[in-house]
Amino acid sequence: MPKKTAVVIGSTTLVDFCVKTLQEHDFDVLAVVTTDRQLCSRMKGKGIEVFDSPVALLEGFEHFRVDYAFSAINSFILDKKFLNCVEKLCINYHDSPLPRYAGTFATSWAIINGEKEHGITWHLVEERVDAGDIVFQAKFSIDKYETAQSLNLKCFEHAMVGFKTILDSIECGQVLLVKQESSSRFFYYKDRKPDTGAFIDLKSTCKSALGLVHGLNFGRVDNRLDSAKVLVGNQAYIVLDAVSGDLIDVANQSNENTILEVSNDGLVVATPFEPFQIRKMADLCGREVNIPDVLNEHGLQVGDNLYDEDNRLLASHCISSFRDSYNEGEVTRKLRESTLFDISDIEFKGGVRSSFDVEFSSFNWLNNDINLAASSFCVFLCKLLGVSSSGFLLSTPLMRANYRDSFGCISPFSPLLMDVNLESQSLSNVYQAYETLNSAESG
Repeated sequence: MPKKTAVVIGSTTLVDFCVKTLQEHDFDVLAVVTTDRQLCSRMKGKGIEVFDSPVALLEGFEHFRVDYAFSAINSFILDKKFLNCVEKLCINYHDSPLPRYAGTFATSWAIINGEKEHGITWHLVEERVDAGDIVFQAKFSIDKYETAQSLNLKCFEHAMVGFKTILDSIECGQVLLVKQESSSRFFYYKDRKPDTGAFIDLKSTCKSALGLVHGLNFGRVDNRLDSAKVLVGNQAYIVLDAVSGDLIDVANQSNENTILEVSNDGLVVATPFEPFQIRKMADLCGREVNIPDVLNEHGLQVGDNLYDEDNRLLASHCISSFRDSYNEGEVTRKLRESTLFDISDIEFKGGVRSSFDVEFSSFNWLNNDINLAASSFCVFLCKLLGVSSSGFLLSTPLMRANYRDSFGCISPFSPLLMDVNLESQSLSNVYQAYETLNSAESG
C-alpha cells in the first residue's frame, strides 16, 4: 500500500514538529512551503524540498497532487487552484477557538478584551479565511497575568497535541468535522490596531490597562502589533510590566490618574476601584528607564496627575487620524499617483523590525494641523514604500528644542527613524500630503 503524501506550509518550529510527526506516522512529506530561512535550512538538511510560495510549489511539480496539506503559522492565502490539488484534506492551525478571533493576533486581542478562556483550532481550509469545518479544537483558561507570549506558548502546546490527534484520526479513518457557527464569528484584520493608539487611559479600569500591557507583551519575539504606552507629563513611555492593586499595599485610593507612590519598585497610579502599578518602563527606543528619575525629570511627585488628559487625547488623535478611514484605498492611490514624495533628502536609519531593535525619536510638531498631517503622512508613506507592518517617526533636534512643550507625534507602527531637514522640500510635502488626504477624505 503506497504511503500517504503530505505537504506542510508555514513557519516556526511548529512546522518542524508537523514534519517529524508526519514521518513518524509513515507519511511521505513531499515538500515544505516557507519563507522562514532557518526552517528552510533545517528542512533541506533533512532532504525535503522547500518552496517559497504555494505558486512555486505547483510550478515545481508536473501535475502536482498530494493527499494532505497542513498549514501552521502560515501567511499565505491558499487559493482554489492550490486546494484543487489536494486529494483529501487541507487543514490549517489557528491560535483561537474559532469562530471567535478569526484573523491575526488572536492571543493579543483575547487578552486585551479581557477574555477568561482561549483556545486553538485545526480546521479545514476553504476560500473564506479561518471559516472551514473544525477538525480539532481545545480550550483552556487565560491566567490573571497572562501575556501574549505565555498564551502563545499555551497555544503551541495544544496545537501539537491536536496535530497528533488528527493524524491518529486519519489513520483510523475517523476524522470528525464540526461546522463553525458563523453567527459567533468575528475577524481581526492584520492592520487593526488597539484603540487610542495603545495609550493607557487611567480613567478606565485597572483591568483594561493590564489587558493592554499584557496583550502587547510578546517577550523576545518581534512585536508587529503595538506597544502599550503611558504619558508621563507630555512624554510617552512604553510600559513593559504592570500589576494590579491587589498586590500593592496602598492605604487610600485617590482620584484616577493621581500618583500614589514612587519607588525603585515602580510607579503606583490611581484608577477607578484599584491602583495600577507600573513595574518596568522603557523609552520609545525600548531602553528601560529608571522610573523615579523619569518623574523627577518631569517635575512630578506623589499627589500630582501623571499626565494631562488633553495631551493623552491629542496623542491618541494623532495616531488614529485616517488610520481607519473608509477611503483609505482611495487616499493611498491618490498619494501614489501624485508627485509629492521626492524624499531624496530623507535619511533612513535602522531596519524595519521591532521597536526594541531600532532607535528612533519623536517629532514635535508646531500645531494640531501639522500633527494631523504628519500622522497621516507617516501611515500612508509607509504604505507607499511597501512597509505594511512597520512604520517610522520623523525627528529634528531643532524642532524639539524650540517646541519641547508640544506633544510628539508617535507612530502606531514599529518605527524607522527619519531625519528631515526643516528647510527641505520633504517637510513642505507634508503640507501638500495633508491637503491631498483632506480632499480624499471629503471625497
